[in-house]
Amino acid sequence: MKYKIGTLVVLSAKGRKHHANSGYLKGFGIVLEYEKKAFFPYTVKWFGGRYGTLNAKGYELKKMKKNT
Repeated sequence: MKYKIGTLVVLSAKGRKHHANSGYLKGFGIVLEYEKKAFFPYTVKWFGGRYGTLNAKGYELKKMKKNT
């Protein structure tokens, strides 16, 4: 598991290239679930842009950086 439950994430560069993720380009998400054998193992609750849940693979996400 690349991201623990509760990790704040944004789309990675590869995730931004997928047309299916176009509604999630803005904002951030929080990892809700991880199912190891699922085709899209991460379920992410998304805030900003399109609200709702996003099902994604690990390479489509990256950890959100802290504002300094």
